[in-house]
Amino acid sequence: MKALTDKIIELLQKQSDEEFNHMAKNALNNAIDSIIKIESEANFEEVARVVIKFMAQKIHPHHSVVITSTQAELLEGELSTGNITEYLVD
Repeated sequence: MKALTDKIIELLQKQSDEEFNHMAKNALNNAIDSIIKIESEANFEEVARVVIKFMAQKIHPHHSVVITSTQAELLEGELSTGNITEYLVD
């Protein structure tokens, strides 16, 4: 499975390849370049918001996500104690 931005870029590239109008082809290629630039300059919060939006729209609030540099794991909480802070040292 591909990243969302990769899917968007591939769709625009396909449309650009099929487009016969030179101006439209240039516009699509500029859009592709802009998406690639935005993705490369994205900060942590911007990237995290994609996952947060997905979770808010697709799954219930008892889920959490753990993401590392090689995998992402969707977890479902079954039981929680809530925040216990009495053992924290200042």
